[in-house]
Amino acid sequence: MALLPIFQKEVTRFGAMVTINTNLLYLAPQVIEQGRYNRLQAGLS
Repeated sequence: MALLPIFQKEVTRFGAMVTINTNLLYLAPQVIEQGRYNRLQAGLS
C-alpha cells in the first residue's frame, strides 16, 4: 500500500512533463514564425 502514493506522484510528474512537451511542440512553430516575421520587418525598414 505504501507504494501507491509514490506511484501517483510519478504519474503526476510524468503527466506534467508530457503537458510541457506538448505545449513546447505547439509553441515552437509560432515562436519561429514570429522570429522570421520580425527579421523580415527589420530588413524592410
